Amino acid sequence: MDQSLGSRLVATIGGRFDYFALNGQGVWSPRLGLAYELDPRTTLTAAAGVYHQTLPLWLLVQHPDNHRLDHLRASHYVAGARSRGVEVLVRKKLAQHVYGLASYGYTVSRYTDLEGTERNRTFDHRHVASAVLGYRPSDRFEYSLRWRYAGGRPYTPFDPVLSSHAGAGIIQRDRINTERQPAYHRLDVRLDHRMQFERFNLVSFVSVFNVYNRRNLFRYFWSTRRNATRRSNQWGFIPVGGFELEFQ
Repeated sequence: MDQSLGSRLVATIGGRFDYFALNGQGVWSPRLGLAYELDPRTTLTAAAGVYHQTLPLWLLVQHPDNHRLDHLRASHYVAGARSRGVEVLVRKKLAQHVYGLASYGYTVSRYTDLEGTERNRTFDHRHVASAVLGYRPSDRFEYSLRWRYAGGRPYTPFDPVLSSHAGAGIIQRDRINTERQPAYHRLDVRLDHRMQFERFNLVSFVSVFNVYNRRNLFRYFWSTRRNATRRSNQWGFIPVGGFELEFQ
């Protein structure tokens, strides 16, 4: 909720409530943001909030007593008039029937655990890139493709000896998020045919997801049948067709 506190100051107040049936806990996470307009081109912002997150299931199922553990809690305080990071974006608007966009970002996401060890966070992809290219020869037809790439996510490997004896996946607690999954990338293509009516457009399309049928990883799991670490993959080559309505 936004609330004006004068001609230049705006406050944003919000919150989130979560309830997790497994441990019977309910938590409230409040947030507050302030924005002060120094001049028409510069705004000073500040924000604070408390964030809660349920523990991952792989940890909760390790031992029955883990069900009583509290949610993860983080307090955030941010102030500035700018964001820091590395991102490159190149865009070509529709002209002479061709349009396109390419972007690249590099991020590092880490945390310090209760023992003081700095570790990679689960979604620390580091490299993220995408590219879109389209060709519209007329108002009726459009051809486009999209390529996406993300660096491998960190993960914690299973302990092969303990897991084999227990018949279930047991992680190596001294190697939290030290390994990385393979990188993710795929190419999608699409053909659109647009029929124009007085108040709406009818668009029929055919898409192909993952054109080169890459075996992108979904997750690693412990196979009780083979008593070993196995991988589960995401969908491969998928053709899709359908219709869309665009209201004017």
